[in-house]
Amino acid sequence: VLGKTGVTNITLDIQLYYKNTNGSWVKTNESWQYDVDQRILSAKDTFDAVRGREYKIEVTGTVTKGGVVEEIDGSKIAVCPAN
Repeated sequence: VLGKTGVTNITLDIQLYYKNTNGSWVKTNESWQYDVDQRILSAKDTFDAVRGREYKIEVTGTVTKGGVVEEIDGSKIAVCPAN
């Protein structure tokens, strides 16, 4: 997350899901939390993945600038390579 000039805090909660054989997303026990008092937050974590399985992260958080808190969210889907 790259905040604009004047951002003083960024928080993120990241939750990991996988897609089961029925095509439904299943919440895992893997989650990560971040809280930085600056305008840049770079996140990198690892987990034990199953080859060929589809994964999704859902991200929620806040960005604070000038005392105003703005909520942010997003998601990303990827497949663990088969080899």
